[in-house]
Amino acid sequence: MLVPNVLFTDATAPGNEHIWALAYEASPLPVELIYFDAVPTDRREILCTWTTAVEIDNAFFTVERSIDGIAFEPVGTVPGAGNSHITRHYDLLDHAPYSGTSYYRLIQMDHDGTHRTSPMVAVYLPSAALHVLAFPNPNNGHFTITRDSPDHAMPFELRDASGRLVRRWTMAEGVKQEHVEIGNASGIYTLVWDTGRLKMSVVR
Repeated sequence: MLVPNVLFTDATAPGNEHIWALAYEASPLPVELIYFDAVPTDRREILCTWTTAVEIDNAFFTVERSIDGIAFEPVGTVPGAGNSHITRHYDLLDHAPYSGTSYYRLIQMDHDGTHRTSPMVAVYLPSAALHVLAFPNPNNGHFTITRDSPDHAMPFELRDASGRLVRRWTMAEGVKQEHVEIGNASGIYTLVWDTGRLKMSVVR
């Protein structure tokens, strides 16, 4: 999710002290942010990027993350430009992000200690790939699924050769192996989970 062009100000709103908003025309504009964004990479990192149009007395930026959107922790710090009236681009990689949905925000710090906080950006990172087996394969509609990490509930889908959903279920947390029975006709089916898939042949 992209945070659009906003200005860092000291404006606040009831019940939420962390707001970036357009400043009144007579107010100083310490930092004008063009955008802030956070996206997953193919190396299972989160790339945070932002661009400023104006910086006045800007010391540094801190990127923070949260698993619940309430309690945040710092990821890293990037020096600011001090005083600048040209477009500047910044980035920071989170090398150890949370799996699932997490939230990122940007803190801007002046040299005098004044700081301002951006709105949150939500980002989704799928769980690390799990080793999943289904056997026997081929089978007669009766098969067993095993996985190497039973520490969370794991949703599965079974789809036929045309992509039509045949069945959807969830393997419960703590369960490492589960027997599955389907009453469908012979054919090629695909077992799908959040980080992978495998082809399976049913022969009756």
